[in-house]
Amino acid sequence: MNSDARAEGVPANEPESTGEGPTGAAHRYLPWVVAAGSAIPVGAQVMVLPPDPTTTALDLVGEGVVVAVLFACLFVVRRVRDPFVFYPLAGGVAASYLFALTDFLDEFVEQPVWFSYLFEDGAQAAGAALLVFGIYRWTVARQRRETELRQQREQLAVLNRVLQHDIRNDALVIRGWASVVRKEAGSAADERLENIVAASNGIIDLTESTAQFTDVLTSERTADLEPKPLAETIEAELRKVRAGHDADVAVSGDLPEVNVLAHSMLSAVFRNLLVTAVERADAECPRIRLRAERGAETVTVRIS
Repeated sequence: MNSDARAEGVPANEPESTGEGPTGAAHRYLPWVVAAGSAIPVGAQVMVLPPDPTTTALDLVGEGVVVAVLFACLFVVRRVRDPFVFYPLAGGVAASYLFALTDFLDEFVEQPVWFSYLFEDGAQAAGAALLVFGIYRWTVARQRRETELRQQREQLAVLNRVLQHDIRNDALVIRGWASVVRKEAGSAADERLENIVAASNGIIDLTESTAQFTDVLTSERTADLEPKPLAETIEAELRKVRAGHDADVAVSGDLPEVNVLAHSMLSAVFRNLLVTAVERADAECPRIRLRAERGAETVTVRIS
C-alpha cells in the first residue's frame, strides 16, 4: 500500500481548485444532442420552404446572438447534477433554443403561419414553463440541502460533546491511575506503563483537536492554520505506532526540519495513515517505511 500526504510549507500557496465534472451521458452530450436534433428541421426548412428576400443584416446579428447564447446555456445547465433539477432546466433551455433557431431561420425562408405558431410561439411557451418549473425545483432542492447541512451540523455538535466529556474523561482517569502506579513502582516501572501514559495523552490531545475542528465545521469561521513542526509531529506518531503495534516502522533518510502550515488535526492525519498501513499489510510483521521530500514550498511525505 502506498499513501501520499502532502503538507504545504510556510508561506502557503492558494488552495488548489478541485472542480468536479458532470456525470452521465445526458449531462455530457446534452448540447450536441440538441444541436444534432435541430439540424434536421433546419435542413428540411431550407430545402422545402421558399427563400425570403427581405432579410436584413441587423436581424441576422440580433437573432443569431440569441441562438448562440441559448446554445451556450446548454453547457451551463449540463453541470447541474441533481436530475430533479437538471431535466426541467435542460428541457426549458432546449425548447427556448428551438424557438430562437426557428425565429432565426424565418429571416431566410418564408415559414407558414401554422409553422410559426407551433415552433416559435409554442416552443417559447413550453420553454418558459419548463424554466419556471426547473427554477422552482432548484429552490426546493436547495432548501432540502440546507436542511441536511443543518442536521449534519447538529450531529457533529453532539459528537463534539461526546468527545469532550465522555471519551476525554475516561482517558483522564486512565492517565491518572497509570501515573499513580508508575510513581508507586518507582524504578520498577517499565516501558509498558510509559506507553499507557503516552497513549492516554494521545487520546486527550486527539479529543481536544477533534473538538476544535468540529467547532470549525459547525460554525461559519474557517480553520485556524499555524506553523507546525513536521519532524516532531511525525516522530511522535511513529513512537505511538511502534508502541501499539507489532510492526517494523522506520524512516528512510532524514525528516526535514521545517514547519508546515496546518491545523490541530495534522498529527491525526499521520496517525491514521501509519495505522492503516500496518493494518492493511499482509505480512505477519508489517514493514512500514516513511520518507519525506522537501520541495521549494511544499513537503511530500510518502508512507509505503
